[in-house]
Amino acid sequence: MLRAAIFMIALAGAVLLLGTALSQFTVRTFADPRLTFSRAALRAAVAKYPNSPRMHLRLAEAELTGDEAPAPAATQMQAELAAALSPFDFHPRQLLAIAQEANGDAASAKQSWSAAATLAPANSQVNWARANLLLREGETQMAVEPLRAVAKYNKQLLPAIFDALWRTTNQNVTILRAVTDGEPEAQQALARFLSQQQRAEDAVTVFK
Repeated sequence: MLRAAIFMIALAGAVLLLGTALSQFTVRTFADPRLTFSRAALRAAVAKYPNSPRMHLRLAEAELTGDEAPAPAATQMQAELAAALSPFDFHPRQLLAIAQEANGDAASAKQSWSAAATLAPANSQVNWARANLLLREGETQMAVEPLRAVAKYNKQLLPAIFDALWRTTNQNVTILRAVTDGEPEAQQALARFLSQQQRAEDAVTVFK
């Protein structure tokens, strides 16, 4: 009897481990961005694994892209679930902000971009998207902070930063200088940009 009991306990443990391994494999498979699944398949997978943030995030992405018509509302719902299940991951908030912008909810999108930037302060893609929304909403001063982050972590975007501010601030050199945050490489890029705009006098004052 004792041996039988021990055997049954061991068998139950093995079955549990097998089930856990199978679940993990399934989630990894459906969450793999290299693989393509229909929305219907992803919805079925999410229904089976409702506590997996990766599954909700993958479905959220699928609802917004792919061959079928974009469904921003569905993306927003899935991104919110993924964010609740994974509060320290910026990806759900990034996707949530994109969906909110697609739904025309700029106010909520600004909050989501801010949350994503807080979780990923060095991510130039997040900060660039946040800054662009703020510029489109006319909140130029608020856009300086994320643009500084972009300028710090992705020097290749400096010309695009200066061009965007040049067009949206009525050529306000003071704001452009604020974005460089005194970093030599950014200042040199700004001086070149101003020279190209035939503003040689302003270019000289960048380093003062």
